[in-house]
Amino acid sequence: MAMLEKISLQIFQNADLLNLLIISITVYFLLKLIFRKNRYLTLIYIITAFFILSVYNLGSFKMPSSTYDPEYDNTEIILKASDSFNKIYTISGEGDNNANDGEYQIYYNDILIEGSNDSVHFEEITTLKEKDFFKYEIIESPSYQYLRLTFPSKKSILSEIWLVNDDKYIDVSIESYSEGLKYDDVYKIIDEQDTFIKDPSFINETYFDEIYHVRNAYEISNAQKMYTAVHPLLGTEIIALGIKIFGMNPFGYRIMGVVFSSAILLMTYLLVKEFTSHKWATYGTMLMAFDFMHYTTGRIATLEPFSIFFIMGMFLFMIKATKHNYIHDSRKHYINLLVSGLFMGMAISVKWTGCYAVVGLALIYFIFNIQTFIKEKDYRLRNNRTVELFLLSLIFFIIIPVMIYILSFIIVPMYGTKWHNLNEFIDQVIQYNTYMFNYHTGLESTHPYSSKWYEWLFNIRPIWYYVKRNPDTIMTISCMNNPLINISGVIAIIYSFYKVLIKRQKTFLILLIMYFTNLVPWMFVSRTTFAYHYYPCIPFLILILTYTLYHLSKNNRQFEYLMQAIIILSFILFIIFLPVTGGFETTYFYVQKFLRWLPTWYFG
Repeated sequence: MAMLEKISLQIFQNADLLNLLIISITVYFLLKLIFRKNRYLTLIYIITAFFILSVYNLGSFKMPSSTYDPEYDNTEIILKASDSFNKIYTISGEGDNNANDGEYQIYYNDILIEGSNDSVHFEEITTLKEKDFFKYEIIESPSYQYLRLTFPSKKSILSEIWLVNDDKYIDVSIESYSEGLKYDDVYKIIDEQDTFIKDPSFINETYFDEIYHVRNAYEISNAQKMYTAVHPLLGTEIIALGIKIFGMNPFGYRIMGVVFSSAILLMTYLLVKEFTSHKWATYGTMLMAFDFMHYTTGRIATLEPFSIFFIMGMFLFMIKATKHNYIHDSRKHYINLLVSGLFMGMAISVKWTGCYAVVGLALIYFIFNIQTFIKEKDYRLRNNRTVELFLLSLIFFIIIPVMIYILSFIIVPMYGTKWHNLNEFIDQVIQYNTYMFNYHTGLESTHPYSSKWYEWLFNIRPIWYYVKRNPDTIMTISCMNNPLINISGVIAIIYSFYKVLIKRQKTFLILLIMYFTNLVPWMFVSRTTFAYHYYPCIPFLILILTYTLYHLSKNNRQFEYLMQAIIILSFILFIIFLPVTGGFETTYFYVQKFLRWLPTWYFG
């Protein structure tokens, strides 16, 4: 125990590793007590342990929830501190976009901060410019007892301000404010002083693309006109559900990503089992649980976990459908096609990249059904069933997905003017989607941590999400894949091509279709791309790797031992890299000297 704690303190700078180990062992024995000799015990444990690890230090439950938004331009508020202060903390969220004549109330927008010791003669301290959504601003200040805030515009908002002395917030009161303002409104800037965080980190604020997705989810959860959004809305609505349940705080806006990432493990098991056995499906689930990107992306409020879950679902039920002949076992075939279409509609309603996977779905659909059509000798029954299949497929894969997509917009006030009838609603949906299309096609930008599709295959360039540097320690988050899974997967893909091109193996063809329809479109994308765009390919990379070793193990048991070795080594790598994939505090030496295997890997 002492040795484990020593290792934990050396790597993590706290007892996180030891705590997680104790929790993991406790959970295992509890599950074993509950499920006893259940053959699914290992699978249940993997999913449960992953969920617990993902919610560990996921985010705070505390964050200012009220915001002062001025009723008119050029308002002033003077605060009085109970003692002198030398530091100012601020945080800005979003005001009421529905009550400001079409003006968006978001960010600071040039709030002037001045200090004084007599409440008469004020000196400028700083001006708060545009700042990321719900991120802290910490301002060093000369010693003052009074503070004046000038809001030049009714768009200039402030969620909370703390006056600090020696790293402790001090009591503050409203001294005066502009005529016409209401005390209850003004008081919102100091009404949640108990949410003060001395040393904020990603646990207490937004980071990376959360500044966009969380803002949209906050708007949806409060039925506000959206500031802007560049993706379909179903995924953002799922994030908003977490906010509705747990409140507007880091845990609330991240928890749904953890839920769906954990569900992806179950989806991985079900998908791999369609091609292998219970044992090998459990192996594949382990690999998915040990992938770095799967863990990291589940803990940040972005759309990927929802998109990947629905993409996997639409392939899973399409594969199930192919196991039932549409001519002689049509009922089961149609039910699975219907569920596949539902998942397809939800995947596209999260991100348009779901359309990439739809190409693969269509290929699998036609490969199996055309083959069934050709082999059938009862031509009358065949023709009748084919017409029936065609009509139902129009419903399952066009009408239902389009309806799901359109209905995902129905609860969101996309524009200032609320629609009053179906025509106005459809018109707003068209406007919104036109804006999204123009945004993505016209996007021209560069980014220091961008990467190309061929770099994803070998984990060449992770995308760096977050860093907090302290004198002796660092908290950092980078999004990358488990390098062993990546490399092993590429080798399995090469072998799969051999089986398709030389041996004409249809199963390997289907696996390659699922993988490459999520990858090939990115080969032709000219806009800036990142490592996380490879995430939709990872479940299918793991599927290919698992099936390849399963296939080879039928004639040589050594390949099962190889699979077990890959799982063990992947787990070791997962633990070793946990500080830079999960944001655990660690040393600069460990990050820069021990983990930076390639010069293109950057961890802050």
